[in-house]
Amino acid sequence: MRRIPLVLLLLAALGVMPAAAQETTTDPDPTPTPAAAATADPGQTPPTAVPTSTPTSQPTSTPTSTPTPTATPTPTPRPAATATPSPRPHQEPFEVAYYYRIRWGFQAEFERLYYKNHFPILMAQKKAGRIRDVRVYRPVFHGDGRADWTFLVVIRWAGWNELGLPSQEEATARELFRDFETWRREEQRRFELVEAHWDVGLKPVDPPQ
Repeated sequence: MRRIPLVLLLLAALGVMPAAAQETTTDPDPTPTPAAAATADPGQTPPTAVPTSTPTSQPTSTPTSTPTPTATPTPTPRPAATATPSPRPHQEPFEVAYYYRIRWGFQAEFERLYYKNHFPILMAQKKAGRIRDVRVYRPVFHGDGRADWTFLVVIRWAGWNELGLPSQEEATARELFRDFETWRREEQRRFELVEAHWDVGLKPVDPPQ
């Protein structure tokens, strides 16, 4: 290795360096000398270059957008169909005679209450198809005192089975009469005017062949 004169070192410390000295301090040949190469440790293994692993780019996962649930339209309820009377099975009409014997002196009051409160219910049943016809009678003559009835109603039913069905008289009265309590009270009065009452089923008799 080349020595640098002490003077040049002092000048370099003071910041003054001749141009020729600057050129001499620079080693034009950076190649190491054989002596320098010989000073290296012969047993030291030169470092092996570790291959740098090129990082592989991981595929970027694209976030999947969750579909927004579509609201199911609520079906519009259909209007309820108007209830119509169910067709009744075909039967032969059947007549019943309803006899009343009214207390003496109250015949007019009984007939007025009958047509006011009970006859409209019979007409409603006729409209529903349960009854075919209603006829009302009163005897023309008083007779000789042996008359058993003073008021007669003959109802022609649509069939024998109609007699066994509930009459639903009160339910019909609530629809027909605004003042239901008055209807109930006057019907009670009408029954109080009856001395006797009975029903007779009628069967037509055809002439012999």
